[in-house]
Amino acid sequence: MVKNIIKSVIFTIIAAFIFIKISYVLRPNDGDFVYIKTYGMQPKNSIDMVYFGGSSVLTYWIPMEAYQQYGFTSFNFANSTMPAQLEKYCIIEALKNQSPELLVVDVRPFEYAENLFGDPQHMYMFDEARIRGFVDCFRYSFNRTMAIKNGVPKENGRIDYYFDISKYHTNFAALLNENNWKYAFGMLDDDTKKFGGFRPVIRYGEIERIDISDIAEEQPFSETLDPIYLDLVNYCADFAMNVMFIVPPYAESEEHRQKHNYMRRIAEENGIKFIDCNDIFDEIGMNAQTDFYDVNHLQIFGAQKYTKWLGQYLKKTYGLPDRRGESKYADWDMAYELWIPKLHEIEQGVLAKMPEEIQAKIMKQN
Repeated sequence: MVKNIIKSVIFTIIAAFIFIKISYVLRPNDGDFVYIKTYGMQPKNSIDMVYFGGSSVLTYWIPMEAYQQYGFTSFNFANSTMPAQLEKYCIIEALKNQSPELLVVDVRPFEYAENLFGDPQHMYMFDEARIRGFVDCFRYSFNRTMAIKNGVPKENGRIDYYFDISKYHTNFAALLNENNWKYAFGMLDDDTKKFGGFRPVIRYGEIERIDISDIAEEQPFSETLDPIYLDLVNYCADFAMNVMFIVPPYAESEEHRQKHNYMRRIAEENGIKFIDCNDIFDEIGMNAQTDFYDVNHLQIFGAQKYTKWLGQYLKKTYGLPDRRGESKYADWDMAYELWIPKLHEIEQGVLAKMPEEIQAKIMKQN
């Protein structure tokens, strides 16, 4: 009897192990999925600053440049279009294997969370692809379960989120992908070749900005979204480590400014620093003609300016360490050597998209 119980327990453990590993192998391992996955492969307690958010993190903050200029390590725990209700769970996930000195939280996901995406009942924050871009990068855990429970409407169905193998079970090509197997067993090469989660975009565009600096009104969120923001604020306010909320520079609208005013007041009342970079657009050195690829995102030349300004600010304000030359961080030094030709390639690609007069402005700036 006892032997049979032991055999059943062993069989169950082995079956669960195989099920979980195969689930990981079958998950997508390309596109935006790669950034959060490779974050989990970083050496334990090796990241000094983690930056959370959506594409306005991926295309704005350049960890390699920040490391080279200021010496601290950082990583973008981000994916395209962060669902606002998942931001807290991303922080919990990120802190499982890192003890950063600073968390920077992009709060722009709250401004577009309830924007319609397609049909009138379909909002960005509940879009399946956006949600999966995060939870399907998390390993099975209590945090992942809670992210799905509180992030996916019950009427949308949660079973194939909890057990995502039901979503990806036909992804047979993944079984032939060496990196998928490495990810499943936590054996991916140290990610510095992914450059800390920065995603360059070879595009160019000009934006128009309106003067909204005198707008002091606030616009609270809906009855659905407001508790989510308050929960994030309360969660972050309890940290012993430093937390900063930020709105990166872009073509901010009047409505967005009102939402940011509301978020700022709530954050500051709870002791969380809040910066709207649109207040200091010129101080950062942003240029509406040379630095963007659309109204919401920077291209490489704007990202360099933003990284330089924010990196300097974080270094001065929070005293982040200088890791350059330390043997433990030799992989970052090697990664930067790989980054230099990649950076040149990105710059040339963006320049080729620009009119000649804008190229001339870029060259003059540099």
